[in-house]
Amino acid sequence: YIGDVLKNVLVGVYNAIGPVGTGLIGALFIPLVSTGMHTAMNQIGGISYATTGVDYMYFPAVYASCYALMGVCLGFAIKSKGEKKNVGYSSFISQAVASVSEPGIFGILYGNKKLFAVQIIGGFVGGVICGIAHVGWFLPTPANIVFGILSFSGGEGSNFIGGVIACLAAFTISFVLSLVITKREENA
Repeated sequence: YIGDVLKNVLVGVYNAIGPVGTGLIGALFIPLVSTGMHTAMNQIGGISYATTGVDYMYFPAVYASCYALMGVCLGFAIKSKGEKKNVGYSSFISQAVASVSEPGIFGILYGNKKLFAVQIIGGFVGGVICGIAHVGWFLPTPANIVFGILSFSGGEGSNFIGGVIACLAAFTISFVLSLVITKREENA
């Protein structure tokens, strides 16, 4: 029920002020994964894709959010020591290769509220860029570092470019902020 209410609110925001709606989806996707409510939200993009062959609202922002998580995990890994470094790299590889976000969520984000906020910020920025560039999701692919951007292959060439820019922005913002926030001495 809560997932359906949230879905309806986000669709309403998207219909009213487009890019902010995709930004909110980018910001909220990873927190929703951690609660399992993302499955209710997947209806938004699934229905759009099934009826028109493209989704402009949901999945582009989801992919940007996943790239933001990759940035946080990599930044955390680089700045951490010992076992936490291993957690960071394994979480990055899990998302970047297998499109599995839970190791990063439960291994890093839940242990550090500031990094959780960084991921949300990166996802929001990537989602807003997707909305402004009117990025479409044309190809169901895993949200990983190799195939994720291929999902934007369709439509005009500017669609692919906009999707890549959004994902790179989400990754870069999250990566840089996580480097700044993660302190080596805290991770000894």
